[in-house]
Amino acid sequence: RLPARHHRSPVPVPEWIRFSKGFDRDSIDSLERENLFIERVEELVQLGPVLVFVPKISWVDLWVKGLKRIFPHYNIAGSYSSDPKRKEKIDNLRNKKYRIFVCTSILERGVTIPNAQVIVIAADHEVFNERALVQMSGRVGRTQENPSGKALFFAKNKTAGIEKAIRWIEDQNKYAYKKGLINQPFSKLN
Repeated sequence: RLPARHHRSPVPVPEWIRFSKGFDRDSIDSLERENLFIERVEELVQLGPVLVFVPKISWVDLWVKGLKRIFPHYNIAGSYSSDPKRKEKIDNLRNKKYRIFVCTSILERGVTIPNAQVIVIAADHEVFNERALVQMSGRVGRTQENPSGKALFFAKNKTAGIEKAIRWIEDQNKYAYKKGLINQPFSKLN
């Protein structure tokens, strides 16, 4: 059990955002009309680079193209496990060359990108279980210089996995505070 981070700040608690249409090829094509989505992406980009997790490799390029159309003023790229340029792109991400980076679970574990913010697209998809959602959320607030941030779960339905992931992070923060491992109580809206 690792309920606290070295910087003694709570882990940011993810927020579920209902995306009533769900996600498919048509939703990517109509993103320009989704003001809530656009506003939230803009908000996160102001905080740091945004990691956009998608459930399928086939979605990476579609989402990169769709996001480039909506946000032409940002440098956007994406990658997945079998991408021959994966290492180069991740190095570029670490070197702050991208504002938005679309990926599958390749960045789910063990990666620290300063100021990273997270969006999980179709968080209710069957590949995104509780553990995966916790790990993706865990990319936020990893450094002492930037111990806070936001993780957003966009989904049509609030699945058991989404609920459990949010509750697990809240419970770990409560436990860490009770044990004196973090300096401040957690907040749902970090």
